[in-house]
Amino acid sequence: MNRPRKLTLLYDAKCRLCTNTVEVLKGLRTGTELEMQPYQSADLRSLPPGLPLLELEAEIHVVDETGHVSKGADALMLVLVQAVRNARRGLPGGNLFGARRAGG
Repeated sequence: MNRPRKLTLLYDAKCRLCTNTVEVLKGLRTGTELEMQPYQSADLRSLPPGLPLLELEAEIHVVDETGHVSKGADALMLVLVQAVRNARRGLPGGNLFGARRAGG
């Protein structure tokens, strides 16, 4: 599977679990452009057609540059897999969150 160049994560800004998850994800080094925005402020016209508002309210969604949509746990796994791949490639700092390892 090729690494996506850009991911857009859509979440519910009124959901505490969603906003806490986004705060954690902001610290990840994915090596992929990751835009995170509440669905309430997203330009819904730029999203793939047929993405129901009720689904956006129910689960986090990730849209890649080709328009492929992942949702819920699958969406979070897509972001996390990118972070793990980059950590394994030896990014500066060598870990998922960009902090330097002790002694390194």
